[in-house]
Amino acid sequence: MALYGIARLAVVVTAATPGVGNEPGTPAETDVYYFRVSPEFYSAGAIATATGITEVALTKATGKALTPIKELIRAGVLNTGTALAQGSDGKRYRIKLHWADAKDSTIGSDIINKVIPTTVNNTKSKGATFTGIVGSTRVTGRS
Repeated sequence: MALYGIARLAVVVTAATPGVGNEPGTPAETDVYYFRVSPEFYSAGAIATATGITEVALTKATGKALTPIKELIRAGVLNTGTALAQGSDGKRYRIKLHWADAKDSTIGSDIINKVIPTTVNNTKSKGATFTGIVGSTRVTGRS
């Protein structure tokens, strides 16, 4: 059982531009960041799509530098907040959730009714359903 998983966040830095005439266009450029997350939390397809974060196998991230989450938040590529979830027994949970900055405008509607994977270890909230997002943290820098 792993104590943490490795997640991958791909951020489009520049959009693709179409070519003009016989000139080729420029492809979109993407930066990829790796950081630690709760094991198997972002492996569910629906949660990965809603947050823009996908979990990768440890072997894929071998040799890659792990970026601290606080640096990704300060750089403005990652946001964090508290998600509310409710279990089938009616118990309510508060879960720290990360999402890509590009998903900031849609995270509230995209995460509702998604189920926390039952394969997530070390959590009592597995199998609960997300009901909303409260309070997001956006740190852009310190002076």
